[in-house]
Amino acid sequence: MNDSDDVPGPSRASMLDFPGADELLAAAKVPPVTAAAVNAAVTAVAGRVAAEQVTELRTRVPLTRCLLVAAAAVATLATGAVAYPVLDLGRPPAQTASAADFLHGMADTAGAARPSQAPYWKVRSKFENEDDGTGTSTLVFDHAGTMWAQNSRSPGQKAVTGKNKKWLVGKNRLTWAQLDVLPTDPDALAERFGDNPFHPISVILADSPASPALRSALFDVLARTDGVTLLKNIKDSMGRPGTAIEKTTAADPHLGSKAVTTRLVIDRASGSILEESSRIDGKGVTRRTYLESGPASSRLTK
Repeated sequence: MNDSDDVPGPSRASMLDFPGADELLAAAKVPPVTAAAVNAAVTAVAGRVAAEQVTELRTRVPLTRCLLVAAAAVATLATGAVAYPVLDLGRPPAQTASAADFLHGMADTAGAARPSQAPYWKVRSKFENEDDGTGTSTLVFDHAGTMWAQNSRSPGQKAVTGKNKKWLVGKNRLTWAQLDVLPTDPDALAERFGDNPFHPISVILADSPASPALRSALFDVLARTDGVTLLKNIKDSMGRPGTAIEKTTAADPHLGSKAVTTRLVIDRASGSILEESSRIDGKGVTRRTYLESGPASSRLTK
């Protein structure tokens, strides 16, 4: 049997007619390595894949695919086998991505959005809580914070007197115009929120007209917040798929010293918040599902 007898189609000589082929053939003429050595090589590459997850999410470069292809090539050359290892090249290995990785990726997505110059912002949502039961609500507000509200129990659109739409940042409540002057450097922004940024940032991301740069920085601040966990393949109450992050705060004396867990379901494609829910001591208490949150050209009228 000659060198070409076991190769169907073109001869091996023609297939290896490229610079460096002689060196490759010479390198292949070594005693086969053990299966343990091959497994060790594949394990090492898998570890490298896990280490590169942050870079992959932030740059959108398919590093996982490249590294796993390299692993397959190494294993094949080492063993001289014809059959290639069967590897899933479409997704990173399970349980390697962290909440921080995901949130940094969402920061990039949010920062790439186009800013809005609309005079109004509209939020339409479905709510569920122990005090009000279930229903839908629509809220429209302007840069100064003036609000016009409508809900399923009061269909007429009317101005909300005596209140302005504001968001809690540290110890201060800010209007839309004041959000626009917040720092967009994550370090400086984190200082404005203090030690417990998860819940106030969640609210701002869910229903505020924060600029793309500010939303990006908010996601980066969440990424560095301790105790945030990642939940994949989650659906909101409308059945929309998303990825969730969750954090349980320490017992709050204002809530009877009970621990509160807040969950955000996030649309991975846009970085928008699909749903926010809270549980006290593991029991569902409140849920708000966002049907619409975006710019509006005018306030609603009756």
